[in-house]
Amino acid sequence: MLLAAAVFFSSFPHVGFTTLAQLNMAMRSLGALVILAFLVVWALLSARRLGFASAIKVVFFTLLVILAVLTVRYAILASYIHGDIAKEMLIYTQTTPDVTMVTREIESLSERLVGGKEMEVAFDDFTSWPFNWYLRDYPNRRPIGDGKGVSEPFQAPVVLVGLENEPQLRPYLVDYIRQQYRLRWWFPEDYRGVTWQRIISGLQDPDLRHSLWRFLFYRELEKPLGSSDFAFYLRRDVASRLWRSSAVPITPPVEEYAEKRIEMAALEIWGGPEVLSYPKDIAFDGEGNLYVVDSDNNRIQVFAPDGRLIDSWGEEGDGPGEFHEPWGVAIDGQGYIYVADTWNHRLQKFDPQGRYLDQWGGFADTGGRAEGMVGLFYGPRDIAVDREGNLYVVDAGNKRIQKFDPQGEFLGQWGGDGTGPGEFKEPVGIAIDEEGKIYVADTWNRRIQKFDRDFNLLAQWPVEGWVSESVVNKPYLAADTAFNLYVTDPEGFRVMVFDGQGQLLAFFGRYDTDNSSFNLPTGITVDKEGYIYVADSGNHRIMKFGPLPPLPPTPSPVE
Repeated sequence: MLLAAAVFFSSFPHVGFTTLAQLNMAMRSLGALVILAFLVVWALLSARRLGFASAIKVVFFTLLVILAVLTVRYAILASYIHGDIAKEMLIYTQTTPDVTMVTREIESLSERLVGGKEMEVAFDDFTSWPFNWYLRDYPNRRPIGDGKGVSEPFQAPVVLVGLENEPQLRPYLVDYIRQQYRLRWWFPEDYRGVTWQRIISGLQDPDLRHSLWRFLFYRELEKPLGSSDFAFYLRRDVASRLWRSSAVPITPPVEEYAEKRIEMAALEIWGGPEVLSYPKDIAFDGEGNLYVVDSDNNRIQVFAPDGRLIDSWGEEGDGPGEFHEPWGVAIDGQGYIYVADTWNHRLQKFDPQGRYLDQWGGFADTGGRAEGMVGLFYGPRDIAVDREGNLYVVDAGNKRIQKFDPQGEFLGQWGGDGTGPGEFKEPVGIAIDEEGKIYVADTWNRRIQKFDRDFNLLAQWPVEGWVSESVVNKPYLAADTAFNLYVTDPEGFRVMVFDGQGQLLAFFGRYDTDNSSFNLPTGITVDKEGYIYVADSGNHRIMKFGPLPPLPPTPSPVE
């Protein structure tokens, strides 16, 4: 009877079914209802025959047997079936199977490199537990704390780094290749903040009732397990010798880009820590003035063509003309300035003198779908303007591009979360070339997608970079008059240049503070003469480079 009741209440739909699936569910519910009614009648007749006191004892004993059987079943699931999988609410958090797999790989690497457990392994404070225990027999294990004391490139064959410490350690890991794994995981925490209203409304939802039944009986979860992750760095020369027999699926080093390196030194450097704080995006107006999104100072700074600071406006806040960590800027043909006010989830429009005119937006989470909730944003990152003055806004958190006219009227949206053509995972930079072709930095898919004016996909190509999913690894794009595309690689500390078909032409830059190096380059633009301007965010400066030197011809384009 209890089983029949559970099936009935978990599958009974709302009245008014219209599809075959709803009809099937209704028939199942009706069958369960008939069985339930029969069992209720049988139970009442049996109770009358046995007497009230005896009936209570039978019911109590039956419940006890059912609970005992279920207890044994769930104990077996928790101990033997889901022993290292956080599907049981009894377990708050636990180490994932990735940890033991990586430990076995370290053991294999050490045996092949040095013939024992003498290999040096460096790990930060985030991964120290449990790796300090798993690597207790390695005399050359090297704790590095939070990494702030590191001042020179690593030499250890393997380095383990938590994602929170990764941005400050990436400059010292340029000769390594990276894989990401889960360190600890836990049961989905959507039960937090539960109220009686949520419980009652949930029990009225047939889909939620069905999901609850599937979890209670089968431990099937609809939402993924939560996790805290770490990066496994393997030194590139070690990977090139040993990756083929590795248990860890590491991609071998790519040599294509190495042949395309060129040396470029900045002709001029503007700003500095006393003027800029983590500048993100940059854009020119019609007079050659450069507008800089001074992100951590929550303002826009304007530099004359000779590098003089000539204007500045904005402060932290959510009022008109105020910003909360802005990331993007664009200027249309009439000189109007548009700013992606990222964490106020809006766009602001200013006149050529920097006076506030208008704003539109507001927060919305579409769940990664490019449908509905138009004109709202989840952390907009960049803006591009076409020849008609229409705006293309990268709504990064919602994995989509939205199009507006200059007055903020919604014109269209494209994208959605995914890996297929026209879908995005963390889109950031956007650029439009002289023919109106649109390029999008599809960051976590590690590719660039190229579209026509109507957002039909024309081409896509991979980017050997953009490795991590950290909050500072946000690449930007710029197109020149020769239809070349300039691409920043923040945590690769370089600028890459592709032709319009995706062939790599050149790249330049490395990690440092000199005039040939970068620290988290983000925004980029190219003027009409081909001079290249880069927002060197981590060094708090703007760098001006000369045009690209003559380059050798490239092979046939990407198909």
